[in-house]
Amino acid sequence: MTATETKAVAENLNFARAADQLHVTQPAVTQQIHALEKELNVRLFLRTTRTVKMTEAGEAFYNDAAQMVAISQRAKSRFENAGDEKMQFLSLGCYNFPCMFLLADVFKDMAKAFPALHPRLQVIPFQHIYRLLEEGDLDGVVGFKEPEDLKVKASYKEVAKVSMVCICPEDHPFAARESVALEAFKGEKLVIFAPAKASVPLAQIHGQLMGGRAPSEFFSGLE
Repeated sequence: MTATETKAVAENLNFARAADQLHVTQPAVTQQIHALEKELNVRLFLRTTRTVKMTEAGEAFYNDAAQMVAISQRAKSRFENAGDEKMQFLSLGCYNFPCMFLLADVFKDMAKAFPALHPRLQVIPFQHIYRLLEEGDLDGVVGFKEPEDLKVKASYKEVAKVSMVCICPEDHPFAARESVALEAFKGEKLVIFAPAKASVPLAQIHGQLMGGRAPSEFFSGLE
């Protein structure tokens, strides 16, 4: 694996020591580095008979190599200590990353009851998430309760209540209020997340906030 050789040479700045660390021959390490440099069309190391230095391209690639090695080691360790216990996979779809935060305590409890459980979380746009559930690509969905007119072939169970919050400067009049009605936002410039990334209930609230207002009164937000 060329990423492994690159990481070892970069950390040792010596081909012989890198070969010893990897338990391979020095020519094997040299050949892998030459092949990678040819593939990338850049020099990763400046080599003389006495020294080895990383080029700027080599320093840039080192981070990629370190990440690739870490991912490979993590994937390997996931299976090598499994023993006789069969791994149990649970594939869940979420609308967005904040939905995942709600699962932290749930997975702590599940890990105690099911030590072999391996959750697989995916962020999927809401317009596709239920299709994947029906097709069997997901075991479950974490999101807001959908309106009754949206036919979803799944059972719904509430695991938590989440409040919608208004984020504003400390000196804004809203900051002193415990709650803010939708009507109070008239005349305020708002940051609205892309409706395509929102669930149906949130998109409906977006519609109420945006109704009858000029586009210049809104700014787009990123999740």
